[in-house]
Amino acid sequence: MKIKILGTGCKTCKQLHESTVKAVAQLGLEAEVEYVDDVQAMLDLGVMAGPVLVIEDSVVSAGQIPSFEKIKQLITDSKTVVATSKDEMKKSSSCGCGSCCCKN
Repeated sequence: MKIKILGTGCKTCKQLHESTVKAVAQLGLEAEVEYVDDVQAMLDLGVMAGPVLVIEDSVVSAGQIPSFEKIKQLITDSKTVVATSKDEMKKSSSCGCGSCCCKN
């Protein structure tokens, strides 16, 4: 799972990053948590206010610091969506990736 915190380097952005790292550890997940302080990256996502929490390339929070419990919920919900999508791809023979999932 890939998680990004986008911001300007301010205190609140760093606080969201720290809380997200702690949430991932508490959930026992293998996830890459990256802090990006490039304003252009925020603009590329169409977001004007930081901090921004991005999970698997989807903006799940912007312009605020969610509570610790909400961060855990967002991560857990995103993990479920990713797992479900992968399971559905394995059942489909039309994904076209050429992997073994297509041959079953």
